[in-house]
Amino acid sequence: MKKYLIGAVAGAALMFSAQIFAEDGLEKIEAYLRPGLPIKLDGQKLQLENPPVMVDGSTYLPLREMAGIFGKDVHWNEAEQTVELGKRAGTVTPAATPGPTVTPTPPPIEQKPELKQLPNYSEAYEALEFDGIIYVPGDKAAKHFNLEIGYDPSNGYNFIKGTNIFFLVGGASKPGDDGFRYGDVTYLRESFFTRAKTELNK
Repeated sequence: MKKYLIGAVAGAALMFSAQIFAEDGLEKIEAYLRPGLPIKLDGQKLQLENPPVMVDGSTYLPLREMAGIFGKDVHWNEAEQTVELGKRAGTVTPAATPGPTVTPTPPPIEQKPELKQLPNYSEAYEALEFDGIIYVPGDKAAKHFNLEIGYDPSNGYNFIKGTNIFFLVGGASKPGDDGFRYGDVTYLRESFFTRAKTELNK
């Protein structure tokens, strides 16, 4: 499992001496990059240039990218030594000119995907398909691929031992991005196991 030391970055690369770091109250932390973690906003998957970071079981997203998604600018105020979101200090926003009244169009009814059973998916295990993603029984798949699943109590994530693949399992019969319980069986993305074999065979 690869470990990365993440520096606090707020839209600009700033270099400080160890003394200034201490005076500003910054502390070194141990964090994990999780490039494969899907992030969705209102049901739509976000395409981030920088991967999410996990620290003590919490997920952190890049400030500049998230500000851009919500229509905000990020600026470094050198005089006040602060990170500012929104418009720059001292700028004036012109008053909006009233426009014609527009009747909003109701959004289309969302068609939710169905959970499909694939009993003859392979000789090693059955499978389920949800929203185009194949999920397989975790214990059978691990045995088939000769892998071992562990649990990290420090962050609450499961992982495939010997790799940097972490995942969470959702509630009963509620498919999530990583896995879920269906009946008495825990199903996980099949891609976790194929990726793990690729990593271990490098």
